[in-house]
Amino acid sequence: MQEIEGIIQQRDREAVAPKQKELLQYVGGIEEDMVDGFPFEIPKEYSNLPLLKGKATVDIKVKVKDNPNVQDCVFRIVLDSVFSDILNGK
Repeated sequence: MQEIEGIIQQRDREAVAPKQKELLQYVGGIEEDMVDGFPFEIPKEYSNLPLLKGKATVDIKVKVKDNPNVQDCVFRIVLDSVFSDILNGK
């Protein structure tokens, strides 16, 4: 945290995003380590489908038409297995 505070105080905009990403990955790792297994049973009708037990990052590259200022766009989606609350009725 001291490192990012220093980056912010120095107003180093280029260094903020990489440090922020590093810290978020660190926190995500800590959260994953705190889980002692899967917290519920998967319903039979979903048992043959892929199962996300942690986090996943998906990058979607999109070509932008009719805009000379933008060639490509990348959307980054971070998925988390919070659907457990939905299946448990919360």
